[in-house]
Amino acid sequence: MSPTNVILLACGSFNPPTNMHLRMFEIARDHLHRMGNHLVVGGVLSPVHDAYGKKELESSTHRLAMIKLALQDHDWVKLSDWECKQESWSRTKLVLQHHQNQLNALLNTNQNNCYDLNENNAKWIPDNIINGDIGHVQVKLLCGADLLESFAVPGLWSDTEIQDIVGQHGLVVITRSKSNPLEFIYNSDMLTKYMPGQAVKIITESSGDHKIIRSEATGKEVCKEDDNVLKSSRSYSNFEEVMKNDLKHSTSNNLKECKSCDENLIKFIFTKHGIQVISDVETIV
Repeated sequence: MSPTNVILLACGSFNPPTNMHLRMFEIARDHLHRMGNHLVVGGVLSPVHDAYGKKELESSTHRLAMIKLALQDHDWVKLSDWECKQESWSRTKLVLQHHQNQLNALLNTNQNNCYDLNENNAKWIPDNIINGDIGHVQVKLLCGADLLESFAVPGLWSDTEIQDIVGQHGLVVITRSKSNPLEFIYNSDMLTKYMPGQAVKIITESSGDHKIIRSEATGKEVCKEDDNVLKSSRSYSNFEEVMKNDLKHSTSNNLKECKSCDENLIKFIFTKHGIQVISDVETIV
């Protein structure tokens, strides 16, 4: 099956834009390409409206100018000023829907469904999509682990909004060493719905062995906390076959020496849209 074309969209204040904001795109693209299920065809930075209300938020004029400068050497990540041009602050779900609708309108031959795709509004769309070289494209939300965990803040997100974002678009989450996204997701009945069929590959630091930890209660593969294990994942239907192949071509030494044995490694791949959690440490699994 051919990989799903994806555009990664990051929302935020970008006050100011940082190297890590841009590095998130590189980490996510590299990981998704290694997994083989997705082809990242573009990235988008969508700065929040001035009415967002964040303390000491610079005007959108200044933030847009800074982002343009930051993206001069990033030909595949582009700026969308749509949020900034609205009358007020737009919720994340609406931002994702707008950009997905613009893509769909451009890709559909029926111009009756077309939004105002003039040159200014289409600057964020990759040239190969505008030229008709690519079929359907899915807009996914690229974010940090703090956004994933904010789903638990009472009153901040509605259940419908979370379901639409995760189910219709999907999350690509860049996490750091001290966060525990798997525990957070398992503690959320709503987010757990987007985990069926996941396979968790665990690399032990001491031996380099691979193993699956299965929950006897649920029958699902789960990752238990252990200071001596390193976690990562692949989304495969024939996981046992892949595991045998991995073990056949791997040794304890080369597993321990490769970048995948960094103690900060933690990766989880869930459904077609769903949630994908990626370490901020570039690794090869």
